[in-house]
Amino acid sequence: MSIDLPLLLDPLRATRHCEHYAGSLELQCCERLTPVLARSDGVMEYQLVFGVDNDRRSVIKGWVKASLWLQCQRCLEPFPFPVHSTIALAVVKGLDEAERLPEVYDPVLIDDQPLRPQLLLEDELLLAVPVVPRHEDGMCQPPIDTQTKPPADEQHPFADLAQWHAARRST
Repeated sequence: MSIDLPLLLDPLRATRHCEHYAGSLELQCCERLTPVLARSDGVMEYQLVFGVDNDRRSVIKGWVKASLWLQCQRCLEPFPFPVHSTIALAVVKGLDEAERLPEVYDPVLIDDQPLRPQLLLEDELLLAVPVVPRHEDGMCQPPIDTQTKPPADEQHPFADLAQWHAARRST
């Protein structure tokens, strides 16, 4: 059964009851993601399935997808960046338990506080954002035309320093 994503939930209870959440959320609701974006309009679509795997681990599986508007660091223009991320998490209570997880799972460390599932989705989108966002090669132009040469009468800013250095060497 698919129902709307709650603001808070108990992950162990959700895995015991095999809860399933699917839907969409406005990107504007993501307080940590919006500062990274050039535009915060749009939505993320998601699916989260809580359950127990064959080794009796509490797990969260699913996906999140969105088109994020990032600012190209080459031309400074916004561009859409599609994200489709698969989620495979295991609920753990401590670092020792997290270290024993198979590589297929990322740990979700829980304590006595309820889990905010929206933050899991936001984390996946944040992890997908490139360190230096930019258009694909050949899709944008730098803001300054590097092909243009300065006027012939314009002197190089370090020309005086070069002359001074040459005069010192000759003495």
